[in-house]
Amino acid sequence: MKNGHIYFIHAGANLRASNYQIDNCDRNKTKKIAGKIIPTVLTTSASIAGIVALQLFTTFQTKEIKYFRETFFNLNTNYYYFAPPYKAIETIDKEPDAINSAFKAVPEGWTSWDRIEIKGSKTCGELCDYLKEKYKIIVDTIFIGEIMVYDTFLEIKKNKDLKIEEVYAKSIGKPISDKKKFLSIHVVAYVPEAKIKDKEYKNISVLSPLIKYMFREN
Repeated sequence: MKNGHIYFIHAGANLRASNYQIDNCDRNKTKKIAGKIIPTVLTTSASIAGIVALQLFTTFQTKEIKYFRETFFNLNTNYYYFAPPYKAIETIDKEPDAINSAFKAVPEGWTSWDRIEIKGSKTCGELCDYLKEKYKIIVDTIFIGEIMVYDTFLEIKKNKDLKIEEVYAKSIGKPISDKKKFLSIHVVAYVPEAKIKDKEYKNISVLSPLIKYMFREN
């Protein structure tokens, strides 16, 4: 097939765009953009694709994740370096210092890979109650991205009895795509009392992982 690679790039690009609710483009636009990045595809991207393929072969053959490697390379000097991946940094309780105030990690030792999963549609108030009951934290503010959907001090505290996804849809000015099954939520919260390294603290901030709010189960 003539220009078969363009059809492949075009299909892949539009699939990715659809996954993130981005408008699709026509084939001519894809061909025009791809024509400008072919040199990159033939160098760095090709190297990365080859390394990923090697990792996949290793996984299929060994069935063990201990053989995964991080890769650092420099095409200019033909330098390739493979190393075991670093362990994810754990978030732990921290005492106050000259710059930062104390905070409580909830749950203790969570990493950037962790999520708090909440299934089923809930109101802002129900989410706050759930986190208070399970994690003993008091929520002040709920964010979805940069959008504040609930706050105990501002006028939007009236959103307490509204569904989170409904408040979000109203804030962005359009319905949420039927393909979207969950929202990533960040909360600003505190704990009334906490013990950190044998010292007692009151009303200290909480650091917690993102919440995967699965408001659609199917």
